[in-house]
Amino acid sequence: PIEAKVHRDVFSLFYNLLINKDTKVFKIVKFLLETSSPNSRTWSIHIKHLSEMYGVPNPLDLINQERPTKHSFKKDVLSRIVSHHEAEWRSKAENNSKMKYLNVSTIGLDGRPYPVICNVRTTPEVRKLRPVLKFLTCDYYTYEMKASFSGGSPNCRLCPTIIQHPGTNNDNNNDNDNYIEDIEHIVAQCAAMSDTRQRILNEMAEVMESNKSGCDFEMVCSDFSILTQFVLDCNSLNLPNKFRLHVKDPCTTAVFRIARDLCFALHSERLRKLKHLADGKPQVQTT
Repeated sequence: PIEAKVHRDVFSLFYNLLINKDTKVFKIVKFLLETSSPNSRTWSIHIKHLSEMYGVPNPLDLINQERPTKHSFKKDVLSRIVSHHEAEWRSKAENNSKMKYLNVSTIGLDGRPYPVICNVRTTPEVRKLRPVLKFLTCDYYTYEMKASFSGGSPNCRLCPTIIQHPGTNNDNNNDNDNYIEDIEHIVAQCAAMSDTRQRILNEMAEVMESNKSGCDFEMVCSDFSILTQFVLDCNSLNLPNKFRLHVKDPCTTAVFRIARDLCFALHSERLRKLKHLADGKPQVQTT
């Protein structure tokens, strides 16, 4: 964040003072560090507070000791600032309901592009990227979200029958929970889009036959939650090891491409069928 960059420049300025101990500015800063109260608004106390926040040695100690080399000081300060802000953002991510599928708890936030947006170069690919990003960040406007914001039923308007979860019995599962339209329902469950989903998942299954990560795609497809996470991010640390593709697996690029196709196809078909439903037209099952 820009705040971290500003703080890094503050430490850089302080190091310039350390190597110029004969200047009047250095003597003033040292005096203020020795005499000013902790709630002082001087720059000297500001650098002291930043040192406490990032775990950098006390500025007064650095002044009285033999100064470190520029390279070691810069490296130490940078690593402490990065570590502090990564921990802060990871903590925020853990408590963010929008990051259910977007796991950053142990991945370094070092500016690399997120895998799902890599290898997107053409205009059609960018267009297909939008639905998967909205699914991944839980920003897709489902009926569950609509119900939480403005009331109404959270149930899927397209499913003709109750969807049976793996390992459950329909006879004992007659409540409406299986109808609730959330992201998992759209990506992995909705019966109204089963043909489109299965057609593209078959294509993904062919690609997964050559994966080097030992991932059993048939087992992935048997669990709706795991399938949803796999489609949205097959490298995610949310997935158990046996269901996760390694970042460097040769199948990764193709799986992400097919996942973008799947999410875009499901999104387009859902909107089309909801429009037909609103217009009173019969639904047309596509293949």
